[in-house]
Amino acid sequence: MKRYLLYLLLACGTHVFAQQNTNDKLVLTSIKNSQGVVEDTVLADATARHFIVSLNGSRRYVAYNTDVTLPKGLSVGQTAAGYSVAKPEESVMYSGTQHEVYSNLLAVTKLRVACFSAENENLSSESGDVLEIQLIPAKSMKTGKYTIKFSGQNLTGISGEEVQKFTPADSEFEIFVMTLSDAFAAYKTQQKNYISTLSKDGDSQAVLSLITKAKTSITNLSFLSTKTLEENKARVDAVVEKLISDIATQRASDQLAADKADFETYKPTGSNTANNMLASTDGSAVQN
Repeated sequence: MKRYLLYLLLACGTHVFAQQNTNDKLVLTSIKNSQGVVEDTVLADATARHFIVSLNGSRRYVAYNTDVTLPKGLSVGQTAAGYSVAKPEESVMYSGTQHEVYSNLLAVTKLRVACFSAENENLSSESGDVLEIQLIPAKSMKTGKYTIKFSGQNLTGISGEEVQKFTPADSEFEIFVMTLSDAFAAYKTQQKNYISTLSKDGDSQAVLSLITKAKTSITNLSFLSTKTLEENKARVDAVVEKLISDIATQRASDQLAADKADFETYKPTGSNTANNMLASTDGSAVQN
């Protein structure tokens, strides 16, 4: 029904040209977490991410539509109003226009999205962010690369009384998903590498032993599914923080021992001190 309505709005009083191929297309440009921070890796933590879709265009279009095929385990978020597919806030593409975005789930892993203006307004710019799709990675997803496919794209423009249809080629985008346990393992490796940089030339065996024991402690930490990733990371951080404190204490102790040894080596003995005192008072011991 929505596609039929779109057709009526665009076709009323216009002449429709045959579809034309184009290099303009919709593309996945970034993935953001709930704080708006761009992520290169998607954690399989059942927490919603915001997938930003942009239009790379060479003209100002009136409408567009596409099908989005998702990998198994990645689901579309929902609100009371429907699926969480919307225009990005502050997007230059919709400045001053009345475009509406509609979405429908054709299958568990296939989303259809359409955007048009009832007034047949052009988008405000040729290129820019046009969609924000909320997707949720299931905890069952394994670490690896997954593909999101855009197919059946249509870009619609109006020139005078003529409707121009452009059909971009299908496009695919890879995302990298990581399980929480693998993310924890990667963090442990990162922190163990950091610990290795704490040793200095001349460190005692006691200091080196502290570093080795800390690495072993981190290696033996298992991911606890009852805790969040950040809580698990905090367990690693506690080991590192204690090591830094222990190293400082041990180095201070080593330095004190070294200073004491130096003092014992160079301090005057009792007999030498007495002889020096006699030499300074006995004239026969003083040479002119």
